[in-house]
Amino acid sequence: MSTNSKPDDSAENLKRQIAHATNLPTLPGVAMKILELAKDPDVGLAEVADVMALDPAMTSKVLRMANSPLYSRQRKVDNVRKALLLFGLDGALTVALSFSVAQLLKNDQAGGGLDYPHFWRRSLTCAAAGSLIAKHTKACTAENVFLAGLIQDIGMLGIDLLHPDFYAGIGEAQYHHEQLMARERERLGASHGDATAWMLERWNFPEAIIHMVRATHAEGFSELTDTDPESRVLYVATRLAEVWWRPDRESALGEFCDQAKLLLNLDEDDDVGLMEALPAEITQLSEIMETDVGGTAMLSSVADEARELLMLRNLHSLHHAREMEQKTERLEREVSTDPLTGAGNRGLFDDTLATEFEAAAQHYWPLTLLLADLDHFKRINDSWGHQAGDAVLRETVQRIRQCIRDSDTLARYGGEEFGIILPGTVEEDARKVGERIAQCFRAEPVQVDDGTSIPVTISIGVATLEKDAFARPQDLLAAADHALYEAKKAGRDQVVAFRPKSAS
Repeated sequence: MSTNSKPDDSAENLKRQIAHATNLPTLPGVAMKILELAKDPDVGLAEVADVMALDPAMTSKVLRMANSPLYSRQRKVDNVRKALLLFGLDGALTVALSFSVAQLLKNDQAGGGLDYPHFWRRSLTCAAAGSLIAKHTKACTAENVFLAGLIQDIGMLGIDLLHPDFYAGIGEAQYHHEQLMARERERLGASHGDATAWMLERWNFPEAIIHMVRATHAEGFSELTDTDPESRVLYVATRLAEVWWRPDRESALGEFCDQAKLLLNLDEDDDVGLMEALPAEITQLSEIMETDVGGTAMLSSVADEARELLMLRNLHSLHHAREMEQKTERLEREVSTDPLTGAGNRGLFDDTLATEFEAAAQHYWPLTLLLADLDHFKRINDSWGHQAGDAVLRETVQRIRQCIRDSDTLARYGGEEFGIILPGTVEEDARKVGERIAQCFRAEPVQVDDGTSIPVTISIGVATLEKDAFARPQDLLAAADHALYEAKKAGRDQVVAFRPKSAS
């Protein structure tokens, strides 16, 4: 097969190419021995130490990691056996394998368009971020996520070697994980995550590592909140790494924060803490790996920028939330407000009366309802016109509001009739409120827009819930309506309290 041939759309074809390729990276002999040990249920620390001794460079890196701030040891770890005790058997195998495999990632293969320096920086950052998040959340062991973060994109090396033109000329898409995988699926029928999994299977890697790689590169993973903790930590770590190495840093930061919240329930303080801690982790790891990823100053400047972007994002979110809250409040007011007068509407009246009636009945406190009706309102419309009538209705609401408390409810019950709900008010006090309202109209005529003065009076019916006087809100309303009828019958411009027939 020509290395310049157009990529085939078949995933199976890519899988066959990986299985039979002779130019793909091969694992060092020590790494192969470590993988064999990992499959042996009876292996002991002494055997792991003997294998690690075959690679002095790897052994040195394991000791440096054991003594690094990544593990915060007070006493120095000065030999392999102590390091193995620190990591534990599984952890030691994973750490040793990580450093052995890392040599594959550092070597610039003779490929085509892949940006190898970026690839290596991103891999190292993913590993550091995975370890950091695992320790912070205590959701899983750090070593497995560290290894998976380091090697999860090694399939890109394979694709680049098999198809040297594939990554050439795609611009910033190479640095955007999701965009890159979409292009791979479109052209190859599979993503580099699939390629990584096939390569790890070829090397007989542990199934747990292969599963993490497959899971986090699957379409729609970001919406799966019930997957295993290791895969969720790795996915969030990958999003955090992209904050450092993606050109559209603000978008990458937003994706990290959203996924950290969704998949790991991390809040803003967690996000800031991780971003502040990661530069030191990357620097420490790069020193252990004896490679340069940009220097502490550059890494820290990215953290500072990300923190500022996060602050702006949160301010924007707060502003947006406040706007939505105000919009909701405005809509609620509109839904519950009479558009002509600004008083509450019939729906608000019914809901409030039901709520206040239930509370009064439960706690045995008084509740009074006033029903007020403008006298001879039809004459006002007939004599001065409907615009004048509307002005009278609006002025009625203003005058009534001057006579009641903020905790009371005023609503237009219908036409020229208004309901006034007075919680915690006994009949005697409610009658005084009614008299104040009536006096407001007796004392001064209503001035309409053209300067015309219109004399207006009002009739008010009063009904009070005390003890068990009424069984339902409708009964209280009927009583107030009956009292209003009596006020009209007695000559209007009066305040009349309800009296049961037995008491009349």
